[in-house]
Amino acid sequence: MSCIGWVPSPALPVGHRSPAWRLDGHRAAAPRHDTSAGMQPAGMEVSRTRSLAALACALAWARSRPERRRAGPSSARRALRVHEFFSGVGGLRLAFQAAGGRSARWRAYEVDEACCQAYRQLYHSRQLGGVRQAEPWKSIVRPEDELWRCSIDKLPDAAFEKADLWIMSPPCQPFTRTGHRLDVKDPRCRALLRLVEALPKLRVKPKGILLENVPGFQNSEAHKRLCAALREAGLEWQELLLDPRSFGFPNTRQRFYLVATAAEVDLEELGGVPVRPVKDFLRPVAPEDLEALRVPRQFLQEAHEEKWQLDVATGESLATKTFTSSYGKVGYGAEGLSKAGPLLDMLGKDGKRFRSLPPEHWDHVRYFAPEELALLMGFPNAFALPEMSTRTQWRLLGNSVNVAVVTALLRRLLRALGEAPEAAEAAASAAERPLGRVSA
Repeated sequence: MSCIGWVPSPALPVGHRSPAWRLDGHRAAAPRHDTSAGMQPAGMEVSRTRSLAALACALAWARSRPERRRAGPSSARRALRVHEFFSGVGGLRLAFQAAGGRSARWRAYEVDEACCQAYRQLYHSRQLGGVRQAEPWKSIVRPEDELWRCSIDKLPDAAFEKADLWIMSPPCQPFTRTGHRLDVKDPRCRALLRLVEALPKLRVKPKGILLENVPGFQNSEAHKRLCAALREAGLEWQELLLDPRSFGFPNTRQRFYLVATAAEVDLEELGGVPVRPVKDFLRPVAPEDLEALRVPRQFLQEAHEEKWQLDVATGESLATKTFTSSYGKVGYGAEGLSKAGPLLDMLGKDGKRFRSLPPEHWDHVRYFAPEELALLMGFPNAFALPEMSTRTQWRLLGNSVNVAVVTALLRRLLRALGEAPEAAEAAASAAERPLGRVSA
């Protein structure tokens, strides 16, 4: 439609609408006016009609132009939709935040009540129970930040739709070296298998996936099925075995990581930070809290008589045993190492790790405090679990991830997906070097 030579006319009275013209620029039949009834002269009406036509023409031309986004909130991208499966105490969420992930619509999935209690208090997420009956995935409007207490294996495919990013640390017991290694036959593997089954069938598949587990997962049937699902979903993936010691932490918690996306992710040169001694991660313990950290004297005496080689750390140690959900349970493993460890010998001067403890050390040996476990696993200084028993805190942390290691991986993944903000993009290379440091 041609609009050449349009000149604006005087403004029309407020509320005036002429039925002779539509805003799409097409002309309708002009109405006839009866001047005998006090109407305006025909010439003036024609002039006004022409002005309306020109205005409509200009509006139609403007609408046909490509929309230009204005700077500011209106040009912001929609929030990233993240599904955090097996959320625990939110170690993956903390890693996402530390990696520079922008604001996200967050959904955490967890079945353990203690984990849900901690997660709720730490992140103020809205908890939803009775998920299967409520069928929240059918609701158009959902909270920005929610926690679903549910069994993942009981949910339909629709519950997992429309996520941009999946992050998860599935139960490791089916694949652990010291367990029965039942793999896909272990009931604790059902939730992961449900996700594997659903992934290729989703209408809107995640653009990226990060999974953490024990090294034994790499050679499992569950791993084989996951890779088949990724391939069917059109995703490429990379696999790594990473140790926290490469990131500066004196903890031998080697883990398997899988990063999947349709884009290429640069995972070269991760880590390379000198290991810091255990003393850098220790915190003062109040006298009233010390009793819960004491190692039973009967156990220490039996270990001394049987000459058991305990896993003992001192302030100078550069390695500690993996902390698991069983930390603090007294026992002796099949491999000749105490399940109670690692223990902290406050009198020890050297970094010798496996040894027996003489009686003069018994009053000076203790378990690591939950706050110290958290620091050794890359949690920030400000992190603190809500009020609950020491043993429960040990269990929750033992099931968590090393936040610093996952941060490095998520930073690369978000960058590949174009989801990292400019500030994080510019600081990424510098931030990856001091990952082993405990943040202030």
